[in-house]
Amino acid sequence: MSRNSMNIICKGITGNFSFFSELDLKNSRITDKSVWSDFTSALKSNTNIQTLDLSYNDVTDVPGLFEAIRDHTGLKKVLIGSAFDPMPFLSGKSVASVTFNTIDSLGLNILVDVWAIGKPFLEKLFITKFINEKENDSAFESTISKFGAFLSALPNLKEISLPEILANAAIQCLNDSLTIVSVSLIGTGTRSTATGKKSKLAKDGSATDKKNKKKVASKKKQVAEWMDPFCKAMVKCAKSKTQKEIDLELADENGERNANVLRTLYLSDLSLDDEDMYIFAESLAEITDFAVAELNLQNNEIGADGIKDVLNAFKADNKFLTSITLASNSIGPTSATAFKNFIKNATNLTDIDLSENPIGSAFEAIADAIKSLPDCALEYATFGRTNMTDDELILLSGALTSNKNIEYLDISENEFNVAGITALGQSLFANSTLTEIVLTNSLSGPNGLESIADALKNGVCAVKDLWLEKCQIRDTGAKIILESQSGERKTLRSLMLEDNEIEGGAELCALFDQHKDLFSAGIEYLWFENNLSLSGGLLKAMGPVIVAAANFAAEAKQKEKAVDDTENVDEKGTDQDEANKEGADGDNSKESVDEEASNEDNSDEEDAKEDNSDEEDVKEDNSSDQKDATKDNSDGNSEKSANQSSSEDSEDDDDTVPKGLLNLAFTGCSKIGNDAAVEMIQLLHLLNEIEIGFDDCGLDDKIVGSVCEAISNPSAHFILNLEKNKITDEGVKTISSFAETNLNSNSIDYCIYLAGNSFTSDFSKEFSEKLEKYEIYLTGDEESVEKVFEYSEST
Repeated sequence: MSRNSMNIICKGITGNFSFFSELDLKNSRITDKSVWSDFTSALKSNTNIQTLDLSYNDVTDVPGLFEAIRDHTGLKKVLIGSAFDPMPFLSGKSVASVTFNTIDSLGLNILVDVWAIGKPFLEKLFITKFINEKENDSAFESTISKFGAFLSALPNLKEISLPEILANAAIQCLNDSLTIVSVSLIGTGTRSTATGKKSKLAKDGSATDKKNKKKVASKKKQVAEWMDPFCKAMVKCAKSKTQKEIDLELADENGERNANVLRTLYLSDLSLDDEDMYIFAESLAEITDFAVAELNLQNNEIGADGIKDVLNAFKADNKFLTSITLASNSIGPTSATAFKNFIKNATNLTDIDLSENPIGSAFEAIADAIKSLPDCALEYATFGRTNMTDDELILLSGALTSNKNIEYLDISENEFNVAGITALGQSLFANSTLTEIVLTNSLSGPNGLESIADALKNGVCAVKDLWLEKCQIRDTGAKIILESQSGERKTLRSLMLEDNEIEGGAELCALFDQHKDLFSAGIEYLWFENNLSLSGGLLKAMGPVIVAAANFAAEAKQKEKAVDDTENVDEKGTDQDEANKEGADGDNSKESVDEEASNEDNSDEEDAKEDNSDEEDVKEDNSSDQKDATKDNSDGNSEKSANQSSSEDSEDDDDTVPKGLLNLAFTGCSKIGNDAAVEMIQLLHLLNEIEIGFDDCGLDDKIVGSVCEAISNPSAHFILNLEKNKITDEGVKTISSFAETNLNSNSIDYCIYLAGNSFTSDFSKEFSEKLEKYEIYLTGDEESVEKVFEYSEST
């Protein structure tokens, strides 16, 4: 844009012309700061502009511009820098978190400048992607230094997550910030080693020398240039905390970590290898007694040697570490002893993720460590895709028999079969803490599922969520698991059966016909996604079962409410009785004292004045007693109100109250047909708070009538996903016409998704806004533009 063009625009801004309500100056390529000064002067006199886009312009060092934007009375939307909104920073309000999905050097400089005006408290700052074409020039280095100083100076900054290219800013923050407790560096996962070649990995995950076929022992190379200064800054940050802060952090038993102690280190997708870990672990060992509660090293190239160094940095009786994530590295079975010692040393470890590592036989040592510590703190164990065979799962199952804490177990995408899964099922007869098991893509048929089903029916098993996607269990396996919930003991809440070649044949349909109470007080989430041959007959058989579950849940909720009401009435009566008793005690005290005063009057007239004085004292005492009784009564009512409120809160949070089926998914089940879908949709008015997914099922306009029927009920409360089907313009017109004629947009409690159907794009644009006020959406998330900038205010 030329200077003359900008002068014309400035005159229009100054004149408050109505056609200047939206002003787009994005990437105008004006480098003359005097032009921006003229623009600032014009903006100060304007009240008409509502939308202003100055993104991708260098508007740094323009006196008064950001203040003019902040103080403008008409502006509703502003973009600057890398297309982000400056208002959260200019306003001075406390900001809980800020995420820049994309930002460049110019954006960083402008961010620093706008923050300096409002100076809001900023707790968390995340940058997903940084764009910079001149990574090695002096201007870039200056920007990083300026940004690092900015991070260090933020008075309430707790957490940062930056791409690897901004590592020096993270290092500066670690060195100088007084409040930082969490630092994440995220790479692209493509950086090569110093020699330009990636190390060859042995079967056990260790680096090898190809010529001599020996393990590489060298620990001198430093692949990541920032690793050494990062480690030094990490140690400095951790050791800068006072002993009082450290003691407070260690003494906290409620999991609320408020002290300014370095808690989280997240180094992901950085191609870090054993050499990096040698340097990292050496520094880590200096601080593990009082820092680093959460360590994440996922998606790197760490082998057995590197992980040994890291695990050995946590000494015996370490009480600080609670979570470690080592997923997607090259950790092999030779790390067995290191893992065994680590699990025994990290006494407060609650979460371990070893997924996507060729660990294999090392599970013998891991299982032994878990078995030897039945009261260990471990709650979440993620061992998916770790080359686990029947032998390893049998050993792990033996450990679960005595373990009292593990709640979540992910052993998906492994190599075990019937023997392993049978052992797991048998362990559940003695385990009452495991609530979620993920077996995705780990089975090759239904064999072995009987042991899990038997545990669900007969043991102390507490499993609520069972993931069986892609296990080829077919109708036989689905029937085995579903039938386990047909008795009085119903433990499952979520059952994931996606992509299992389930057809919904006669035997499976018969199960639903015979057990109408199958979902009553039981399963709330049931997913049949991508069972391509699933028949509509199964949906029809399920209909009465789903309605029965909804009715059962409604009755249970009413009974629960009646019990609460009775308890509240009893509490109120008890409190009133106590208050009356205390009032009666006060009255008896008054009568006794009055009688004593009367006797004294009759016996001695000369003491009349003194007696009168005594009587007044008695009255005063009695008045005090009555006030106390009133206060006690008031306190009793207050306590009752508190109890009632607590009771209402517990009702909302009580998992024991049945909720009916909440989520039913048939995504990709293309053979269910219109008729079966119509019957299910027609049931929506009988159900409560349910979400049904019929996306990508080949449905067409024949289901439109049932959709209109469902939304016609004013009490309808559901989510219906019909995306990626074959509904045409005519079908949507029918729904739109019905909605406009019969519905009140202010009393809608449902949501319908129709994106990706067979209506034309022009039609979608015409009807989208019209239907959205009725919570019917013709466009989906995939069609929206990715947000460059997101933020949330502090509460």
